[in-house]
Amino acid sequence: MKIKLLPLIYVVFVHYGNERAVERCKADIRKISDSIRFISVNTADERLSANAAFEFSGYQVGLLKVLAHSTSDNSKIIFLNDTVYSSHHRVFFDYALNKMLTHEPAGEHMIGIESVWSPGIFDSSMTYFPTFMFALQGSRNAFSTFKFYDEEFESDAWCEQWNHLPTAYTNAITAWLQPSTFLHGWYKANPHQLLPTCVLKRKQYTIYQEHTLPIRAQRSGFTPYDLGQVRSFKRTFSVLKKIDRLTNNLNKIIYRVIHLLKVRYVK
Repeated sequence: MKIKLLPLIYVVFVHYGNERAVERCKADIRKISDSIRFISVNTADERLSANAAFEFSGYQVGLLKVLAHSTSDNSKIIFLNDTVYSSHHRVFFDYALNKMLTHEPAGEHMIGIESVWSPGIFDSSMTYFPTFMFALQGSRNAFSTFKFYDEEFESDAWCEQWNHLPTAYTNAITAWLQPSTFLHGWYKANPHQLLPTCVLKRKQYTIYQEHTLPIRAQRSGFTPYDLGQVRSFKRTFSVLKKIDRLTNNLNKIIYRVIHLLKVRYVK
């Protein structure tokens, strides 16, 4: 049974040439409602100049497409990237997407599923919304001032910004990307093996942009809103987040075991 939704709800799906994921996402959206507008942004398409800040510039391109398409004063936009299909549990994604599309808190919000990172930039820990799936709900004026990233990846300003961040914070990110134990860190990193410099710097950049996105959202008038704290969703989200984390750890083990086998047996 399809859910009746208010009009002018958009889904912006950002990917890097992953057309198979685009079709999967379209099918998932149609299961919920036929009235949702779907916008695909391929950051591998140089004509869009959408890869200057990776998925964040892709999201910016998607937002501009929504503003060009819609004349409505109020909209909700769900932002997704293709890691929802490669790195996350299916039931968790389906439930979170459904609630993000159908739950409408009053006011202008950045809606997401809150996570915690420690150490933080300004304190011992910080909360943020993982950017594989989040939403913005608000006025056209708020959308028009919103900026998904501070500086383009290749800019001198970004390099200077990174170098002036607290050492404990940047060290924690680097340790996540270059783990020293088998179960720690980013699932595509391998213990005791350095990432290529270009990959390391790209991930440092995107993690920082993700952590600071709620700050930029608040500057444009969007108040952070954690779906995981809604009373009627809280218990289910708590269970599904744990399942999703187990899925991520399983992906990590599989990826690293395959890497070890290749190192040992492939000459």
